[in-house]
Amino acid sequence: MEPRLHFSDPSWSKTSRTLLALLGILGIFCVVGVVSYCQQPSLSASAMKQFQFEEQEFNDYVEKFNKAYSDEEYAKRFYIFTQNAAYIRLHNSLNKSWTLGYNDFTDLSPEEFKAIYLVNYKAIKLSGKSTWFDTSLKIPQSIDWRSAGAVTPVGNQGTCTAGWAFATTGAIEGLWKISGNPIVSLSEEQLVSCSYSYGNHGCNGGIPDFAYEYVIGNEGIASDKIYPWTSANSTVSNCIPTLASNVAVKIASYNNVAPVDDPAALMAAITQQPIAVGVEADQYVWQYYKTGIISNNCGTNINHYALVVGYNTTGSVPYYIVKNSWGSGWGMSGYLNIAIASSTGVCGIQMVASYPTL
Repeated sequence: MEPRLHFSDPSWSKTSRTLLALLGILGIFCVVGVVSYCQQPSLSASAMKQFQFEEQEFNDYVEKFNKAYSDEEYAKRFYIFTQNAAYIRLHNSLNKSWTLGYNDFTDLSPEEFKAIYLVNYKAIKLSGKSTWFDTSLKIPQSIDWRSAGAVTPVGNQGTCTAGWAFATTGAIEGLWKISGNPIVSLSEEQLVSCSYSYGNHGCNGGIPDFAYEYVIGNEGIASDKIYPWTSANSTVSNCIPTLASNVAVKIASYNNVAPVDDPAALMAAITQQPIAVGVEADQYVWQYYKTGIISNNCGTNINHYALVVGYNTTGSVPYYIVKNSWGSGWGMSGYLNIAIASSTGVCGIQMVASYPTL
């Protein structure tokens, strides 16, 4: 097995780490036993000071987020981190309506992040019926289903691209509670492992519509206590029928929000219950989101699903309250705010939205 080093390890000296990172960033490679001498680059005092600052920043990051790399990987991750950190500082200097910050994804390139955590939904089949909302009706200025106890704690999908499963369980959990039942956390693992025959692909993507169809066909879904989440490392187990049959919640049907690309329709739906939505989440704006209201720069190519648990229109920038599935250490304790805008909406949030019915 390849040796792993955590860089608080005293056996890995600061001088060695600094030299390795510096050589890696400058593209200077020495092969032990083949090249006996490498000329060290000449750096100005200011450049060395900047490098030492960035190295300390990276080592603080490594410690805070409990990262561990092989010695060969260190220079690569350091280089990527410095590029991402520079972007984060630049963005935050522009005083936009949201801020970026360091999280578990700051040592990943955008290409790596997209490949690991997201799926390209080139075509989305909506198989349920659509419910057309009267967008002329007066709705509340704000609503937050968390305050009603209709939202369970934030989950963490890990490297399994199963945002669709977490959005589905969240929508069912919210409906179940709002309908007068005790809140119960439902099994994403069951959806990931058991809904292949309905069109989903486990850790390689899926959509809430197909997940609802599976729950209806299975005559319900188990709680996550009975069927716990084990696929965070993208290793999906075979469906376990004995667990899947231990039903905690049933649904009767599901609907898609219509008209699409209409914020009034989506807000009207949210007044009823939490809503599963498709979004594009492969940009820096999601990868390093920290606080505030995302108002642009995230596209409309759906590659992730999340749960809208409320909205607020009382401030200068109205926004949706969105529960994500990347753990409570991401964003605002696992949540983000997305501006309410016309047409497809910011990040495509108004393009694909659905919810179950009892």
